[in-house]
Amino acid sequence: MKKSTKIITATAATLGAVSMTVSAANADSVQSNNQKATINSSKVSKSNSQVTQSDVNSAKQDVANASSVTAKQQSVVSSAQSKVNTDKQNVAKAQSNVSSATSQVSSAKSMASNASSLATNTKSEIGSQQSKINQDQSSIAKDKQNISSQSSKVNADKQSVSSAQANVSSKQSAVSSAQSNVNADNQRINDIHHAQSIASSAQSKVNADKQDVANKQSSQSNAQQAYNQAKNNQSSADSKVTSAQSSLTSAQSKQNQDQAKLNDTQKKLNDVTDKINSVNSITLPSGYNDKSIYDENVNTKLFNEGMNDPVNVYHPSKADDYQVDPTNLTADQQKEVNVWVASIINPLRQQLGNSIMHVNQSAIEFANVVAAGYDADKWSLWKGHDVPAIEKAAAQFGLDSTDGNLYECAVSGMPTQTCTMNQLKSAVYNGLKQLLFFDTAHAQSIIGQNYSNNQAPTYFGLSIDKEGNLHFEQIHDKSGYIASDIQNPSKFNVNDNYTVPSTNINELRQQKSSLQSQVNDEKNTINADKQAVSNAQNTLNDAKNAQSQANTDLANKQKALNDANSALQQAQNQLSKDQATLAQAQKDIADAPTQLQQAQTKLANDQKALANAQTALTNAQNALNNAKNKQSQDEQTLSQLNDQLKRDEQTLANDQAKLKQLESDLTQYENAPAVVQKAEKALAQADTDLKNAQAQLAKDQQALTDAQAKLKADQDAQTAAESHLVNVQKQYDAQHRDVTPAKVNSDKQNVAHAQQTVNKDKQDVANAQKTLDNLQKPSSHATQSQIGNAKKNLTNAQNKLTNDQKTLTTAQTTLNHDVKVQQAQQNVSKDKQDVANAQKTLDSLQKPSSHATQSQIDNAKKNLANAQAKLNNDEKALAQLTGNAETQSSSVVTTSNIGNQYVLRSSHPTVSSTSNVETSTPAYVSTVVTPNMSSAKSVESSASKSSQAKMPQMGEHGNSSMLALIGASILSMLGLAGVDMKKNK
Repeated sequence: MKKSTKIITATAATLGAVSMTVSAANADSVQSNNQKATINSSKVSKSNSQVTQSDVNSAKQDVANASSVTAKQQSVVSSAQSKVNTDKQNVAKAQSNVSSATSQVSSAKSMASNASSLATNTKSEIGSQQSKINQDQSSIAKDKQNISSQSSKVNADKQSVSSAQANVSSKQSAVSSAQSNVNADNQRINDIHHAQSIASSAQSKVNADKQDVANKQSSQSNAQQAYNQAKNNQSSADSKVTSAQSSLTSAQSKQNQDQAKLNDTQKKLNDVTDKINSVNSITLPSGYNDKSIYDENVNTKLFNEGMNDPVNVYHPSKADDYQVDPTNLTADQQKEVNVWVASIINPLRQQLGNSIMHVNQSAIEFANVVAAGYDADKWSLWKGHDVPAIEKAAAQFGLDSTDGNLYECAVSGMPTQTCTMNQLKSAVYNGLKQLLFFDTAHAQSIIGQNYSNNQAPTYFGLSIDKEGNLHFEQIHDKSGYIASDIQNPSKFNVNDNYTVPSTNINELRQQKSSLQSQVNDEKNTINADKQAVSNAQNTLNDAKNAQSQANTDLANKQKALNDANSALQQAQNQLSKDQATLAQAQKDIADAPTQLQQAQTKLANDQKALANAQTALTNAQNALNNAKNKQSQDEQTLSQLNDQLKRDEQTLANDQAKLKQLESDLTQYENAPAVVQKAEKALAQADTDLKNAQAQLAKDQQALTDAQAKLKADQDAQTAAESHLVNVQKQYDAQHRDVTPAKVNSDKQNVAHAQQTVNKDKQDVANAQKTLDNLQKPSSHATQSQIGNAKKNLTNAQNKLTNDQKTLTTAQTTLNHDVKVQQAQQNVSKDKQDVANAQKTLDSLQKPSSHATQSQIDNAKKNLANAQAKLNNDEKALAQLTGNAETQSSSVVTTSNIGNQYVLRSSHPTVSSTSNVETSTPAYVSTVVTPNMSSAKSVESSASKSSQAKMPQMGEHGNSSMLALIGASILSMLGLAGVDMKKNK
């Protein structure tokens, strides 16, 4: 395929020169060894930029990383300190060992000089000591023999005491029995003397008992009848409770069923609401078309509008709050992301009259192979596209593999660690915005306007490589050029496509309205159910209360019946007892003379037996006392013998220990040279151990010093990161503070509270001053201490007044500021509505069916321009109030020495509306955005007074001069590099 090259325009050449300058400046900051090109937004100066949540999160991650490093190093320092502490203990112990060994050497040498005479004396002492030990052992044997004999006596004493105690108990029992007999005899004699009186009394009791039994029988009968009635009442109450419980269960069952139905409907409503809230789309700026994106005087403004349009933001879905591995998606997850992206892009392509993209399985597999090629080659987007990997994958799928990159748009910044599907889709959504609103090459490829036949079928697949680069792969069939991208249809299945659903918001809203109505009806039903349950519960409660009362009444009646039965039984028992007493009394009257004689004779015999028993008890108690006294004396003697044995055994132990020491001394005297040698050897080893311990201490102390130095550096880094986070968070809070009516009301309350505090402070100062004045009067006779305390109280009150006045001033300033911000917010909101209305009026007038005059259209355009201008002014005023004012001078963007870049890659050949140039250069365009512009120091352009634009992917804000320069760079590179296109047939 023949290529041709034509001269590029002077404008393109000039822009190209600027682009090459910027690229050269950026190249200085590129990391070596093909390190991954990423952006750490927390490293970028935010003095004139909008701080995003991404910046705050990045700063928080820096703090977390620094904290982790510090914690690890703290562990290293602690470990090193522990080693040093142990070393110091070891050195001290070794030093002590040296001192001890030195002393032992000195003692050994002194002993060796007198060893001969000492040995002779010691042998003599050993003989004497052995004789003494023999005597000690003889004494101990005698002690043990005496103890054994005495123990036998004590045991015999214990047996005697036990027998005597048993005898006393027996005699005591006999005395008690005899006394009982005497008492009974006396009572019997007394009863016989009073038999007539007892009989009369017994008769009266019997008569009274009979009347009592009759009364108790009547009471028992009444109690039985009351119990029977209470039993019937209780049974009826139980039946009512059972019935009420059944009604309640039925009502609760219906409520549960209706609640389940409501829950199901509510879930459907929540799902539809989530779908409505999570529909993601991108709105193209007015005027965005195939011509405007090639016009460098227009596209920068359009790209800026599209990138910063508040409607172009990702809307998360609750259904996507689950974890995924972005670089290792499952087949279903990858299909879901592909279909989701196509559902965003296709409406844009249809809006511009271009063919939609078909999510194709072969295209997805092709994208996966391309990503795997990048991974295998360890390829960085900073170097451009991995053309060999793309061509290799194209050949594998039967696609054109001879013209370099014909298929891919790529963008970096995708997550590489486990995240939620929402987080992944958000990154993909932002990447898609960058492709649409960052340079012409990306935009025309995504919206389908880079072919002369923009109705050609397009097959689409995307994947993410291990470096977090997103690969958009598009394959065109019958593209309008010399040949289709698909050269071998057997390897690329154009029919294996997935359906891309078209989200109908109106239909979803209708579903939501219908479901909301159904929810309301079902809630009314639930309320009725609840009322029915409440009524049934009240009925059950009443029935249970009645049941409880019936149970209580039954229990009371049961107790009354039991009491009546018991009382009747007692009365009957008492009657029987008193009747027996009466019979005995009547019998006693008849037999009184004979029984009296017998009772008196028995009393005399029992009194004699009692006297004998008491004498026997006295004798037994005396015998017991004697046995106890003897046992006590013998136990005392045994204790003394045991004490003597212990003394003799201790003497033996002492003498044996002394003998052992004498024998040890003799051994040392006889081996004096060896003892000296052993002591000297121990001293030498102690010296060696001390030196080793000191060396180890020095080594570990150095390691500790090094670790502490590194810890200090890590702590300084952590402090810096924390300070940066505080600053970024403050900027973010200031720039994103939303002043609500509740906030203004809170401000007003704060001012009122602060004013009350100040008023009270003023009164406290006046009171303190008055107290001091009174104390300082001559007539007060106040002490100097009292006056000093009064002055101190006055000073404290004045200081508190000063501080609270500052608080009041701050609160008032905050209120004033928030009122201004609230008014500015309202102005912006109204302006946006005015712009929307003006745009709607203009659109209506521009319709062919409106028959509007040119004057009407011009007035509508003027009204729209005025509304937009007012909106811009009010937004600027709001930005200034919230700390987000736009810079009016050239912007200088700086970073740390990390040297991060942001890299974008375009896909298919670029067709310019102003050029038909073809060259033999690579068919892709590379755009590099590097926040480190230190080599260029600053960039100024005619667009320096334009509003700031958000830099793609990084979450940064650069002013429009930067965007203009970047756009110029892209166009210049298009001009310098040319495009690689297939000729039309």
